[in-house]
Amino acid sequence: MPPQLQADLQQVVAAASSGRTAEARSLCEWLIRQHGSFAHLHFILGALSSGEGDHAAAEGHYRRAADLDASHAAARCNLGLTLTRRGAAAEAVRFLREAISLQPDLAEAHLNLAGALRSAGDPEAALLAAREAVRLAPAHVAALVLLGELLLSRRGEDADGVVLEIAGRSVDAARAAQVAPEHAAAAHALLGSALEAKGEFEPALAAFREAERHCADSRAAELRMRLTTRALRERLAPREGDVFIATFPKSGTTWVQLIACMLSGEPPTVDVHTRAPWIEAAFSI
Repeated sequence: MPPQLQADLQQVVAAASSGRTAEARSLCEWLIRQHGSFAHLHFILGALSSGEGDHAAAEGHYRRAADLDASHAAARCNLGLTLTRRGAAAEAVRFLREAISLQPDLAEAHLNLAGALRSAGDPEAALLAAREAVRLAPAHVAALVLLGELLLSRRGEDADGVVLEIAGRSVDAARAAQVAPEHAAAAHALLGSALEAKGEFEPALAAFREAERHCADSRAAELRMRLTTRALRERLAPREGDVFIATFPKSGTTWVQLIACMLSGEPPTVDVHTRAPWIEAAFSI
């Protein structure tokens, strides 16, 4: 690579790192017109496209980078991740194994391989890849979360606390590194799932709420509602004569509560919130 191109490339990286993506893209495209295609320029364009959610464009740039430089492990690593996101997990596995053969200590490649293998329906191979990613990068939040999820799905429960320990490590790592909100949310969601598996419902709910605080688009809300349903079923012991009111939201629930109380012989002045409490409130939703 010519010395001037190397200097210009540093400007591209500086612009991209500081969030000036439009400037970085324009400079990359100008350099390609001036000097021809270079693998790392296409790699940067692929990363910029991925950041914008344009995975089709990212795939094209990563493929071009891989074609231009047979030793570019990072291009194959990112291409594998992009292919997995686009639903081509089987092809992704091939490129990720190539990346690992070129750079065996690239933790991100092992992590992406684990994700691709899980998507391809091979959880045992995915587990091995996730373990290697964690071995190479013990504080990598995404790797810890994926390892924990794979272990939890395989075992169905966390009897010996292995997943709970991994979840704790992922939360600690997220706090220490101040990672992106979605990664912090995933760490807390894993902690919630591990606590749920051990029957510790209230701490699990707290973990799910923390996940939602970090990222409203996380799976934490779905997990929290599933846990609430399970907790109610396991902890709530119906008695003979109990009456459950299940109205459609915002359709006059308090009115129906008052009717039910009066039909049971209560006076019209009854405190319905005392006589007909919200059972969900016991779990601090």
